[in-house]
Amino acid sequence: MIVYRDIVSGDDIVNDHFTLEQDGSVLVTCACRELPKTPTNIKDMAEDNGYNDSVTVYDIEETFNLVRHKPEKADFKTRLNSYLKAVARQIAANGASRETLREFQSGQGPAIKKIMDNWDNFDVFMTPSMDVQGMYVLIGYREDGIPYATFWKHGLKKIEG
Repeated sequence: MIVYRDIVSGDDIVNDHFTLEQDGSVLVTCACRELPKTPTNIKDMAEDNGYNDSVTVYDIEETFNLVRHKPEKADFKTRLNSYLKAVARQIAANGASRETLREFQSGQGPAIKKIMDNWDNFDVFMTPSMDVQGMYVLIGYREDGIPYATFWKHGLKKIEG
């Protein structure tokens, strides 16, 4: 199995069960599924006022214990800029080619614009460690209604095992 780890937080956030597809030069996406989830213990039921209604979660959210957290748009943009600087330092330290660094730098602007223009349409998740410096996973819906998760390509480290 191949697992992809966020190079900043060190958290595993996607694996080869999900087919990654290039989306521009710096983003990758994968289709995911919605799953119904019912409270599994008394505490959850108490928080739900005794009702056993199911909620909808995403398979990738459950698989990687992602934490639903949507910061304000301005806060997210600040954190995103910090994250992208950390990724640039990390990939440079790991010996990335000039071409890779150039691709990463030049692709950021259009990717940031795309994300910010669609901000209201995304569910936003932090990695399990809740490292505010780490990658945020964005889940939106394609025109056909299929949910998809978005990742920063250069922020993923491939781990084969």
